[in-house]
Amino acid sequence: MVVWVDTSWTAWASPVQPRRVLESDWENSEMPYRYNGLIRVPNGRASGVVVHERVVLTAAHVIHSNGSWAQASFFPQHHRFYSEFNNQFYNSAGSHRWESYSSRVQRDGQISGSSRDTFNVDIAALFFLPRLLPGGAYAPIHVDGEGDISILREPFPKTVTGYPIGLGQSVGFLHSIQPADFLIWWDALTREPDGWYDSGVGPQPRLWKALYFTDDFLTYSGNSGGPVWVRDELDEWLASAVVVGFNNWTGNSYFRGIDDNAYQLIRAAAESSGGYRTQRPRELSAYAGGDGQVYLSWEAAGADIEAFRILRSDTGVWQVLATVSGERRTFIDHNVSSGREYRYKIQSLRADGARSPYSPLAAVQTRGWDHKLGRDLSMPWFAWRTLGDGPFYHDGVSLRSGRTRSMGFSALELELEGPGRVDFSWAVSSEENPDFDNPDSHLFGDIYDAFYFYLNDVEERWITGEVPEQALSFDLPGGRHRLRWEYRKDPYADEGEDAGRLLNLEWFPGNSAEPASQLESLQGTFSLGGQWRESPAIGPFWGGYLESNWIYHPAWGWSWLRLSDTGELFALRAETQDWLYWTSEHPRSYFCYGLERWIRF
Repeated sequence: MVVWVDTSWTAWASPVQPRRVLESDWENSEMPYRYNGLIRVPNGRASGVVVHERVVLTAAHVIHSNGSWAQASFFPQHHRFYSEFNNQFYNSAGSHRWESYSSRVQRDGQISGSSRDTFNVDIAALFFLPRLLPGGAYAPIHVDGEGDISILREPFPKTVTGYPIGLGQSVGFLHSIQPADFLIWWDALTREPDGWYDSGVGPQPRLWKALYFTDDFLTYSGNSGGPVWVRDELDEWLASAVVVGFNNWTGNSYFRGIDDNAYQLIRAAAESSGGYRTQRPRELSAYAGGDGQVYLSWEAAGADIEAFRILRSDTGVWQVLATVSGERRTFIDHNVSSGREYRYKIQSLRADGARSPYSPLAAVQTRGWDHKLGRDLSMPWFAWRTLGDGPFYHDGVSLRSGRTRSMGFSALELELEGPGRVDFSWAVSSEENPDFDNPDSHLFGDIYDAFYFYLNDVEERWITGEVPEQALSFDLPGGRHRLRWEYRKDPYADEGEDAGRLLNLEWFPGNSAEPASQLESLQGTFSLGGQWRESPAIGPFWGGYLESNWIYHPAWGWSWLRLSDTGELFALRAETQDWLYWTSEHPRSYFCYGLERWIRF
């Protein structure tokens, strides 16, 4: 039987050479060295990271040999002693891992290393009875939840810290890969049975595959179980994965991401060691109220919760929105706009500075419509919705998609009442798959980053790569139509502007000239100078766009007018989406359907 071991790793030349961690680095708070430690087992040495005051996360193969599980000893922060290993160590009291790992190693048989399916379960949480670091400190970690976008695929600085066995003077020294934006390739993050590669193992728990790999640098012997750190938008280092292997055929290093399943192992190990004092907030919900505010609520368990940190992303970048008392479980976000999607996360903070992983995110679409884009385009009668990671914005020339995360999107929606014709131009600057149309390539049919146009939820067009401005035109029949422009990004590289642009949008309502002339005649309007007019029916209004039935009324804002054959006037207020009704029987008042009452001018 072949068990995965590390002994051949040092024979490979590394594109990025590791550096020895010096004593001066230890005091450098910008780097996360303090949480690392060395693991010793009967068959060798490996790495681990303290993820709870009594829990160490590592690779399962570190404590697995010849079909059995071994007890491990943990040496915290031993790299402070260069001439010999730190004599302070702790013996693990047990571990939590997926039992299927043993059977999978046996199933892999005589192959060069483990299959990716085995790497997916190659993670374990060791628990101890004493605290492992001074003050009970432990590493902040990032947890990928179902549907979340992995921080490992984002263009943030990353580093791997571990303990290569090495030879001579390098024995036992902690090393770090110089922080850089290492490209982390993604194997899968889809719900598949753990027995997907089943070869007689039998039914297994359903796990998310969270395996990542890179060819930008190589890991070394002794790195197994060492943490992959990512520095996020808040300038904080987060442990996001552990080193699990190296592929001799491809030259890739493999990392098992810390997802919800891995976090459950950490929680179970913490409870086995005496209780998880501060847990990850859960059940976060976000609700958009009719008063134009967003209401948050969440649950959190554990002692010593000093505060909650609330994060919001509405530009594609996470930022701290507020910090509230640990007694709170609700929050109201007053600073939101209509017609926008906002995303939230919550984090627990302890009095000693320790912080929990972020909660699963909650997304909410605020009510109403976004009118700022319409004003930016001098077309205020257009009402929009913006969705996704970063909202579309006006760059002075076009509407441009916002910052889009790996595996994320930025979308813009517009609703129009037909019949009529919509014209627009669009362009994109993105990564392109040159083998999309090559049936002999393994990349055949794979679309990388692209800009899509949907009409009533049906994909009409898409463009990718470096595509200059192109004009499109669509005839819309009667009824309401939803137009959607969406820039989508794959899980890999950034190229070009990484954005789609929308230009020269025009709407030509069907038969708009005749109703406009009727409207002007029936209202009995007369000019007040410039584009302003006076009407006995609705008072003063600005009629610069009256030919398309749009007016600006001082009390109503931008409104779209429609006349019935009997002279009754209907107006749709763009900002509130309320219909207003006027008839000559009530010349000095109008009926508001939203408020369900008559209102005097």
